[in-house]
Amino acid sequence: MDKAVIEVVASIFSKISDAPDEAELRKEYNKEMQKCRAKQTKLGTELKKYQKQYDKLNEEIANTLIGESFYSPEQLSAAMTTVQQRITAINQQLEKIGNEMEQKKASMEKVRPMYDMFKGWAEEFRMATIEQKKMIISQVISRIEIGKGYKINITLNMEYEQFCVGWNGLNNL
Repeated sequence: MDKAVIEVVASIFSKISDAPDEAELRKEYNKEMQKCRAKQTKLGTELKKYQKQYDKLNEEIANTLIGESFYSPEQLSAAMTTVQQRITAINQQLEKIGNEMEQKKASMEKVRPMYDMFKGWAEEFRMATIEQKKMIISQVISRIEIGKGYKINITLNMEYEQFCVGWNGLNNL
């Protein structure tokens, strides 16, 4: 096994070793979820306000029918359309936030077991013999190509690559 490959893998594992522990991961996750819940609360308040407006406009239609309204049916119709559009937009935003929260939760649940496994490997890798390092490398790397000028191209195992994507997703929320 080439020394350069071992150095690359050691570098990868050092990044995992330097990564925040579970408490920091959980803290960041909770912070992001709080932001989402705050947005939901704000939108929920706006939604209630517009729903009350819509109900009042509906009542005003009844007043128009019996001739006790200051507004024309066209004015009420336009106002109701505008309020209905706002209600629809808020509901779409609430749905989007709900989906975002589900994705964050799924990402956190997916990253945690992999984080433990890779962090354990990172700790073992430093103290491992060459044979043990080869075994660990075979779990993290699916392909190593050496090209012209000894250029090394390493393809990570799909599971590790997904872990890295999930990890970045959590840190870039």
